[in-house]
Amino acid sequence: MEGPLRVMLLDDDVAYLGSVKELLTTPDCKVHICDKPSEALAMIKTVKPHCLILDLNMPFLNGDDILPWARKENPQMPIIICSGNEVVKDRLFKAYGVKHILKKPVSSAMLIQTIKTAVEESNQA
Repeated sequence: MEGPLRVMLLDDDVAYLGSVKELLTTPDCKVHICDKPSEALAMIKTVKPHCLILDLNMPFLNGDDILPWARKENPQMPIIICSGNEVVKDRLFKAYGVKHILKKPVSSAMLIQTIKTAVEESNQA
């Protein structure tokens, strides 16, 4: 991987996006945020993130709708589901290669470790 790690966050909660972006942004990690699911696919194509953190429940398009698009655009990109709701869609997630599911609120340490693990797994694949 050349340059800094590119992480994309897709969530309709603007305050959450801002706080996570502030937490994760370092010289080694560039964070791109998107609060409009309708703009997510174009942003995925442009940013080419190394990792996508995806909320499930958003207006108009939800994470379930974005997941197939994101996977088709970048089959190797690790996708982390991070949602405030109970996640019971294991079969759907496994079909799209989702290995990491976090329930909000998630600690900073857990989020950072999950991103590192997901990216390392992706690089070994």
